[in-house]
Amino acid sequence: METVTPTAAGPRSTAVGDNAFIIKSLNRHVTVSGFSNALGKLKRIPIVQACVIYDDKYSGGIQRHLVINNAFHIKGMKVNLIPPMMMRMAGLHVYECPKFLVIGEPSEEHHTIYFPDEELRVPLLLEKVVSYIPTRRPDDGDMLGNLPNALHLTPDVDDWDPNDPSRANQESAMIDWKGETAIRKRKDDQNIFELNTTSEVSTALSVLDEGSFGFTVMKKYFISALTIRNRKYFTTVADLSKVFNCSREVARRTLERTTQRCSRATSLGLSRRYSTNDRMLRYPRLRRNMFMDTLFTSVKSTRGYKCAQLLVSDYGCIGILPWRVERISTLRSSRFSRIEAYPLSLSAIELQNK
Repeated sequence: METVTPTAAGPRSTAVGDNAFIIKSLNRHVTVSGFSNALGKLKRIPIVQACVIYDDKYSGGIQRHLVINNAFHIKGMKVNLIPPMMMRMAGLHVYECPKFLVIGEPSEEHHTIYFPDEELRVPLLLEKVVSYIPTRRPDDGDMLGNLPNALHLTPDVDDWDPNDPSRANQESAMIDWKGETAIRKRKDDQNIFELNTTSEVSTALSVLDEGSFGFTVMKKYFISALTIRNRKYFTTVADLSKVFNCSREVARRTLERTTQRCSRATSLGLSRRYSTNDRMLRYPRLRRNMFMDTLFTSVKSTRGYKCAQLLVSDYGCIGILPWRVERISTLRSSRFSRIEAYPLSLSAIELQNK
């Protein structure tokens, strides 16, 4: 069973305690649980906007008002908790590595938080193994007239969902099929090319076999967009707009986003019993060629199998389907297609009894 082993312990969302000034309540509540069910839950925890003061002793004791947005207000807690990701999403530069652990020569950037708009760098301190900013709770006099010039430690947004999967999806998209970083080239260094016609695509595929064409392009280029042009449609934007009484823009997007694999001709007339023939549409498609062969054994298995159908694609996908008797090859390949996907083509070696 796969589980999660975090590389850094910390909260998923911001939380403030008694040492923060509550600017306003956002009229939302959450239920907070610990890392174990045995710790129980805290119910109806309010979400607030809070403020703390950082006394910048490196700049003559200037008071810096730091605003914390969308924070859980947990009464009785003596510390404030902020995930580094939330500070980074607010546009701050967070360098968490302590200076004494830096490989090589440490610099002023290490173990600091940098506010690029204000050109302010705040050094971090260590409490055992936790990095922190020394702050204090402001009083009413400290807050007068200073809030408009405050610095935001977290994004100034209406809501924050720590369970949003989009961040994990974005991080996964930054890793290619080899486990390496998908580096985005600078615009000046990009080699942009277009394949507009079928003849140009055929020429490109003649240089490389179809199986390695995509891998070679991904290795040499960063593909930011893919456009299909001169596509042949079975209808037009004007006809589709007229039939379905929709705008031309809706009709154009519909043509671009539909496969139109199951087109119908009216030369023989329409019928109320017109078959849908949606078998070609209900199953997923594998945009690769598939090769098939049959393996035989002289010993019958405990389940009665004496043959096996081997299916291999040109990029390494393997599927094995057992047989009890020798039958037409498409019988089992259709079963595999329903479970996995339909390939572009299926090349089978003819069965021969030996």
